[in-house]
Amino acid sequence: MGMPLSCGPASVGAASRTFHRAPVLDHHVPVKTTACRRLLSDHSGPITRARRSLLIMVDGRRSVAELRPAMAALQLGMGDLQALTEAGLLHWLNRAADAPPQRPAGNRSVAGAKLYALDLLGRMLARDDVLLREAARAVTVEADLLPWLRLCEHVLTERCHAQRAALFIDKVCTLLPEEWATALRAGDPSELDAERLARQSR
Repeated sequence: MGMPLSCGPASVGAASRTFHRAPVLDHHVPVKTTACRRLLSDHSGPITRARRSLLIMVDGRRSVAELRPAMAALQLGMGDLQALTEAGLLHWLNRAADAPPQRPAGNRSVAGAKLYALDLLGRMLARDDVLLREAARAVTVEADLLPWLRLCEHVLTERCHAQRAALFIDKVCTLLPEEWATALRAGDPSELDAERLARQSR
């Protein structure tokens, strides 16, 4: 099993505390925390080789059931997942409860797309989306929305996978006005005439 990881109480997130309220099941999906990514970048960090290998395989998509064969080959078990969670290195998605939110009813709108995007971010990042939510508070005019959505896409690509980021954009575009959706798919925010789009949407 190796030595338990040490970690200060402040680094253990809310998702880690949730781990103790209910057992981890095969359909649960482990996700790297920011602390985990920092530790993996430090090759001399206080972690066994087997646990490091397991953390590297955690991609936020594969469930416990899908990771079990690799865990067995590394001679790791559920106790190791417990220790990694208590150390603030993993938090969890419940695949059964992680179905995408329903698309809000009604016409396409910039405001509705923003609310839908926030809901999607919470699910895709397992509520580890504080910085993006803080950035969303600065989106006080419609012209600021497209650069924020592009930032969300970048963060999802970095933390999860390019496919999940693309799924986020596709889903948000179903609620944006058509011209906004086309502009969002166009590329860099500097190329988007967001102010013109905002005037047209009024």
